[in-house]
Amino acid sequence: SEYGCDLHDVFETFEETPIGAASIGQVHRATLKRDGSRVVVKVMYPGVENTFRGDVRTIKMFCEVAQPVHVAPLIEIEKQFMTEFDYVLESQQLDKVRKNMMAADIAGDASKLCAIPKPHLDLCTKRILVMDELNGNKLVTELKNDMNRQMERMNHSLEKFGGDEEEMQKSFTKEFALGENGPTSEQYETLIKLLDAKRRAVNAYAALYNYSVGLIPGTKRKEYQGMSSLPINHAKLIDDLLHIHGHQVL
Repeated sequence: SEYGCDLHDVFETFEETPIGAASIGQVHRATLKRDGSRVVVKVMYPGVENTFRGDVRTIKMFCEVAQPVHVAPLIEIEKQFMTEFDYVLESQQLDKVRKNMMAADIAGDASKLCAIPKPHLDLCTKRILVMDELNGNKLVTELKNDMNRQMERMNHSLEKFGGDEEEMQKSFTKEFALGENGPTSEQYETLIKLLDAKRRAVNAYAALYNYSVGLIPGTKRKEYQGMSSLPINHAKLIDDLLHIHGHQVL
């Protein structure tokens, strides 16, 4: 109904099961029919705007009687929230931020600090937002994976701490705490370089072993350590996030 035509006239494929949901809408994967681009489609829940308006109206009526001092702030909050119910406006803001970040040489391809999805403005309506799909894991997931890899490197594991994830996190923090406020980006980088040198030495020994003793039938070959075994520079990650969001605000 938003496009005035059948859904499959716009999308070659459209996954009905959402990959994510929020307070006012949910997100689906899809493929554009016109060029085969992989996109995500954010669809607003039916009636959610009216529901929100009704809830705010009820709260305002209560405040007018019991807490008049809160009416003015509620009106401002309502105005701010109402901008969330227009995906055309959101797509235009996304497009503006993306272009500004690319002009600042912050966003773009894999060599840049970040990637920002391109909105398909001609396919965006008040209730539908279409943008390029960016593949990747959630930040919190990768940070947990990194912690687990480093604890394994130090011969620690969740099982060693009796399944207590909090104790494991304390041990991880103690291992990497360098100074009152934690390690700086430079200190992290020094640690990573030292670990990488150790990794290369281990791989050199593994290669020497595998192409000598390892050639003997029945002998187990030694495994190589990949770059993923190195820790993430958490301090630089925070610096980058502040740098990125600072430009977004500006």
